[in-house]
Amino acid sequence: KQARLDTEWKAKKAAAKRQKELQEMRRKADEQRKKKLEEAKKKEEGETKDEEMKEEEVKKEEVKQEVKDEDDGLGDEPPRAELTDAEKKKVFRGATVADLAPTTLSKFLQQFTLPEKAEGFDEVKFLWDTAPKCKEYLRKWLLEAKRTTLIEHLQPAPEFTSKFMAWQKQQLEWQQKQNVWKAKPKTDEAKALE
Repeated sequence: KQARLDTEWKAKKAAAKRQKELQEMRRKADEQRKKKLEEAKKKEEGETKDEEMKEEEVKKEEVKQEVKDEDDGLGDEPPRAELTDAEKKKVFRGATVADLAPTTLSKFLQQFTLPEKAEGFDEVKFLWDTAPKCKEYLRKWLLEAKRTTLIEHLQPAPEFTSKFMAWQKQQLEWQQKQNVWKAKPKTDEAKALE
């Protein structure tokens, strides 16, 4: 969070500096343009207005100093990041890039467990929380992953396929009987009802 604030502050500071430089360049161009106009007027009118010109130059120097002293409002250092209450409660940092590819995660999701001594480990330490809380955290994470992860390798059970085949066979027989019934010529009674 602090790194993001630093980069944003640096970008704003650079933009403010560019803006000041552009203003300074425009001001210098305006001054040069005015000087050229004044020189042209001097040649026409003569040297009568030397005193007035000196006063204007003093005023311009004061304006230059004011422009240089302006503050961009960003300060000398980037702002300090402060964590919100929700961020302070978080135990794990959210990753922007996933550790596992989604296909790998979906393939091995059922095999995710916490280590136990029965598996042959000498010692199992839970550094971030107690063992029951860790198990609960993993259980919640697994449930959420099962809800949101696309599982591509699912295959129907043999029982389902046998029942589905029986259903398709029954449906085909019903369609054949319906077609036979539709193909029968209509009797006089059926024609009279219509």
